[in-house]
Amino acid sequence: MDDYGGIMSQLSQLLGEIAAQRDEPLEKVGNLYRQAAEAVCKAVILGAHEVPAGDLDRMISVAFKLLETREPSRNAQIFRNELRYLQSTGNTFSHIGTSSSTEFSRQTAARESLNKVLRLAFFSNGDLDPPALPADFRRGLPSRILQNDKLENLRPEQVVRIWMPMLAVQTKFQRTDHSTRLLYDYVEATARNVTFGVLFLRSRSSIEKSLADCFQAMGDVLPKSLHVVTPRSYRASDGRELDRLSTINSMLEQRFKRHSLVATVEYFDEFVWNNCLPERVRLARPSHTPETGIIPQSLEIVESDGRISPPLLAYQHIDRVLSQSSIHDPVQIVIGPAGIGKTTFCDGISQHIGSMKQKRVVLLSATDFREVSDPPPIRSVSNLYRLAVDQGFMEESESLDSHTFEINLGCGNFVLIIDGFDELESHLGEALDFESFMHSLAELEASFRKVLVILTVRDYEKERFLNLPQTAIVQLRGFGEEDTERYLRQSLSASQISEARALLRSFSTTENGDSQTVPLYASLIRDHLIERAQGGGASALPPSSTAKSFSMDHPLDRLVRKIVDREIAKQSLGSLQADDFFDILIEVIRAPKMGLPRETMAEHVADCGGDADAITAANFLRNPFLRFERDVVKFKYDSLSYFFKSRFLARRLSEAQFHPSPTIDFLAEMARGEGPLFDELKRIFPARTYGKDTSVSRWFRAFHKWLLDHRQVASWRKALSGFLYWALDDAHDKQERTETITELFECKMWEGFSVFGRFYPLDLRGIQVHGGHIENYSSISACDVEPGIPVFYDTFMDFDDRCLPDKLDRAVFDESCEFSANLKDAFKAKEMADELSLEIVRDNIYKLLKVGFKANRFSWKSNLIYRKVTVVGRHSREIYLRKLLSQGVLTEEDSNTGTERGYIVTETWRGDVRKLIEERNVTQRMAGIIKLLSV
Repeated sequence: MDDYGGIMSQLSQLLGEIAAQRDEPLEKVGNLYRQAAEAVCKAVILGAHEVPAGDLDRMISVAFKLLETREPSRNAQIFRNELRYLQSTGNTFSHIGTSSSTEFSRQTAARESLNKVLRLAFFSNGDLDPPALPADFRRGLPSRILQNDKLENLRPEQVVRIWMPMLAVQTKFQRTDHSTRLLYDYVEATARNVTFGVLFLRSRSSIEKSLADCFQAMGDVLPKSLHVVTPRSYRASDGRELDRLSTINSMLEQRFKRHSLVATVEYFDEFVWNNCLPERVRLARPSHTPETGIIPQSLEIVESDGRISPPLLAYQHIDRVLSQSSIHDPVQIVIGPAGIGKTTFCDGISQHIGSMKQKRVVLLSATDFREVSDPPPIRSVSNLYRLAVDQGFMEESESLDSHTFEINLGCGNFVLIIDGFDELESHLGEALDFESFMHSLAELEASFRKVLVILTVRDYEKERFLNLPQTAIVQLRGFGEEDTERYLRQSLSASQISEARALLRSFSTTENGDSQTVPLYASLIRDHLIERAQGGGASALPPSSTAKSFSMDHPLDRLVRKIVDREIAKQSLGSLQADDFFDILIEVIRAPKMGLPRETMAEHVADCGGDADAITAANFLRNPFLRFERDVVKFKYDSLSYFFKSRFLARRLSEAQFHPSPTIDFLAEMARGEGPLFDELKRIFPARTYGKDTSVSRWFRAFHKWLLDHRQVASWRKALSGFLYWALDDAHDKQERTETITELFECKMWEGFSVFGRFYPLDLRGIQVHGGHIENYSSISACDVEPGIPVFYDTFMDFDDRCLPDKLDRAVFDESCEFSANLKDAFKAKEMADELSLEIVRDNIYKLLKVGFKANRFSWKSNLIYRKVTVVGRHSREIYLRKLLSQGVLTEEDSNTGTERGYIVTETWRGDVRKLIEERNVTQRMAGIIKLLSV
């Protein structure tokens, strides 16, 4: 007689066989589909505590009627029709033996039919344990649906202790019989003679069985009050929530009337909200007022296969995630470039969610963590929350202990939003363990199934999130034409809108045929036009010696210049000019996160010839760059800071003016050759145009001299790396890059050469690096070097595990070099491997000689084909070929046309080579060559 566990095992095996043979014609595997359909029918019948009997026709009818009791009629009809199709498919190929045809040779229709049957049987409104699904069958199911066969860990004792911290808490009894759905924990909190009982059910608990078993276990010793707590449960077919409260209350009334205790039935999140949160949190409301004039942002969902969904409003997407959490991923990654409005999105969504019933938002901004020094290890979301509390980043109403935070986040009472997660990683450095942090979110989700965490990151970060489980990626679209029009119409007249459109054409991007505007630019232009209208409209001055920081070749420069000139005119700041104003903004931008004190700002204005007494909040708040908070001035648009930084660097380079502050800090931001500052500097001051200017060479000589005299300043190495990324941006090959660097250093000894990140492959033959610093230079293994000749002296080499090159020649590093621990380990492992490398060398020789052995004979092959062979170990492919040539195994010859050189195995070695290739047998002569290359 069949049992449910046996049927599940059989069905899992059948699905595995179907998945393994997915590319076979249907006539070969058709009967497997029929057998799978039969197993599904038996599972549905056994799950209803009935006995499968009769042939497949009979079982399909019985399974159909059982499914009708819990599914809409249409779904039940689909279930029956698809089962009959699978039955017919199996009969066709197992009994009739129909010959192959185009229609029958594909499995597509059978696979789709089986997918529908599995979804309706195991992942819809029933409570049957599903079979183990191969990856092919799992792709169409939401991650939370696939967790339905797992038991949540609601941390019942911990929850009750938070509720009743002064009482003795213990689990009286629990049941974890998954096969019968007898799943619950009964916890009691006791003080003297008063007992409070809490019965925690699970999503897949059989309510009737669990209640009956719990009351039987209680016997006559009943608590003063009983709370029955259940997670919310959802229909897999459409994500709609099931009314478990009514079901439980009905069963309590019908079956347990003899019990006189007061029973309160609550959903888990409601119980935690009502009993495990301080009143200050429950009553708190978002404290800040949302900015007026904001246009709701649209976003697109990035599917796992790279497809983009149609756009929808951001708050609508979040509403769907919250209302249909069972079919949405718990971690939502919001991507977009600088200025697209990620911070605005976070503020808006925070307000939107915070206004909902029983919802609170914990909003963390990467900016807050910028100045955190010596942070503790951050391996979980709880660690990060605790750091934010300890640093004073949280309001009093948001500051809780870690357990309370985790449980409320897990059950959906809290929504965590981290604005600028990639920047947060940069600020916290190695203290933040990315994999452990993301794993902590997955663990929390597995425990409570109601997590919602929103992370914003720059768009170049999305690749590493694509394959993370339970993670969805959405991207902000910016403003479309209609959004832009709506935004401008809020505040501008028809004539102003026309002017704004003209300015916006320079800032618009086109994606998928749609014109897109970066919201930041629209905001700046709107503010500029409004302020110009209010102030009488002072026009911009032509290019002059007092406005060298602005280039009239770029629309944004013209716009910012107009705003700056107007502000100078309106504020009556004495002899302050455009470049002076620019330099003051630079001082604000480079100030710490707390901002620039008013007194310091006044000093900068006075130094530039301005009237320090004229600095007031009213004056400066009229321009779009600064804002006052009490007596501190701050830069208003963080995402526009790269505009000013890039112009500052371009001016200093073009005028050969080097001064360490803030040049070093700005260049250090480009240390890895990426980011908005790097991109903008390349755009306005490209190396292909200005890289060979004598002013740049003079600037570099002054910079290089300073850094060699101030080796104790850690940031100079990153600054040098950032400059080299810019200088080599337009170089086409290794030789040109090397020549460019050599011209900058004025010799082939590059003292202090330092790079961070991937950098560019170089031709290092004849080059010496002294006192350098190399960090995560992942392209170093692609550099050209002279075998056995050191390149790096007294240089520190540091690689994290993700960037450690697969092949790195130890011989290019002098003994004076210092290595990171993992690189030391890699070299040590390589040396150990080389000591036992006879087999590696044999395999390398085999691969090279196999190139010219085809169709049981030896033939000539070009040098280009040999270059495609990958060898491992301490020696390069060129060394192997030279050794084989010198030992007479290969001979080098011209092709028949004489246009290229190549190799062929010599007559005297063909017997040895044939034995190696055909038998993996090494002759004595071949063994001698292997030993020579193993030394």
